[in-house]
Amino acid sequence: MKTKLFFSGIAKPGGALISFCENAGWELTQQPLIRFEKLLFTLPENFDVVFFSSPRSVDYFFSENSLNSSCKIACIGSGTAIAIKAINLTPDFIGSNSGNPESVGKEFLEWLGNRTVLFPLAKNSNETIVKNIPDNQKMIVRCYETILVEKTLNQHDTYVFTSPSNVTSFLKSNTFPEKAKLIAWGTTTAAKMREFGLEPIAILNESSEIALVEVLRNI
Repeated sequence: MKTKLFFSGIAKPGGALISFCENAGWELTQQPLIRFEKLLFTLPENFDVVFFSSPRSVDYFFSENSLNSSCKIACIGSGTAIAIKAINLTPDFIGSNSGNPESVGKEFLEWLGNRTVLFPLAKNSNETIVKNIPDNQKMIVRCYETILVEKTLNQHDTYVFTSPSNVTSFLKSNTFPEKAKLIAWGTTTAAKMREFGLEPIAILNESSEIALVEVLRNI
């Protein structure tokens, strides 16, 4: 019987996750349990750096705004850096451990120095990195909102959750089989699982399909 894997996102066509499942004979279900809505916001006049915490924040911010050439661009990790480079911009800071936002927050604070930073965030963001920055150095704009999409799913052997919101949304309409294995896409997702009394077997240090496949090979 095929191993059934649930992934609360959309895997990259021809990428590491799909290739692994095809080669291993696993049955992959790709099902995001959240959607997003754009929010209108007013851009502050003066800031030295803008920090992007996800590819989505890049998309929603630049759909309405541009940056002057003196503004530095920072991001949580390599996945978000790819989104920035896709619009012909170059990040000046890339977090080295995107699966652990608290670690990135400390790293970013050291890099930031006494400059001011703008955070384009979701309306219901966890603000893990923001909390590391002194109030007089940070500004926040809410550029999108995360909406839960409840859906009843078939049972799987292994579940990979890519965000805290996907965990919450899943549990509104589903339960886990007794021997299900749970994998968290980073520490904030793991923390949300624990709020519900669930313990992941693995927490990704880097939010990438390559890091996920390394875990899947060893379970």
